[in-house]
Amino acid sequence: MTPDDFHSQYEAALRAYLQAGGTQDLGVGNELGRQALHDDVSMLKIVEQHSGLVRELVQEGLDGAEALAFLLHTLAPLDRRVAASSGASVCR
Repeated sequence: MTPDDFHSQYEAALRAYLQAGGTQDLGVGNELGRQALHDDVSMLKIVEQHSGLVRELVQEGLDGAEALAFLLHTLAPLDRRVAASSGASVCR
């Protein structure tokens, strides 16, 4: 999967999550994070894209308050990898 493919999937998943009012399973975000890890997608790019998407989605009338939970679940696999490679303990 290319970074563009990842970002398209992330946008669709975040949009669906917010349209459901944050009631969908956050496992989708975690799966995306594992895919990002496998495909070497930059954490910074994920955060950058997320920020822009939230602005757009709020303008469309969606509640962006739940978007942080989705982002954190997406970044969790990447965070665990960084912590493991640096020998640091992972935040829980």
